[in-house]
Amino acid sequence: APGIAATNRVRTVLFECLFNHLADERVESLFTILGFEHDFDCYAIAGYPARSAARTAKEIEKIVADFGGVCLTAKRPIGNSTAVVALIRPVGAATPEIICNTIAPSFAADRPIALGPQRTGADGAMRSIQATLYCLQAAPALAATVPVTHRRRPARTCVDRRRGRP
Repeated sequence: APGIAATNRVRTVLFECLFNHLADERVESLFTILGFEHDFDCYAIAGYPARSAARTAKEIEKIVADFGGVCLTAKRPIGNSTAVVALIRPVGAATPEIICNTIAPSFAADRPIALGPQRTGADGAMRSIQATLYCLQAAPALAATVPVTHRRRPARTCVDRRRGRP
């Protein structure tokens, strides 16, 4: 359908802007087209998909909607992998901690998940997304310095950058 294709193009342009540190009035207009009010609150979560990026994005959007939130997702290459980035409006029960823990199984169990700070507006969305991408990029260096513990399943946490703790 033409409407869906146009919306997907707007979403693609929006995320390219946010990935490239742009958050001016043009980006605010893109958010408006997608139904985000001017001073909306949001946070980002990013990680590597457990299966395909498309399936992971679809699962995340459904889970967030089930909790009453609004979610936009995009793929972002990081090194030789592709991360899925979700930008979430914390409406209803879609709080960062609840959503991060609920969507965790959609991400690869042996890879990090990053939770960005909750911020406001286009600039806040860009900053939250950038925080998650920086965390994913830095995670391999951190993993190399942390001693390995033997577990059946790797330990995973969503890092809450607002408070600086898991």
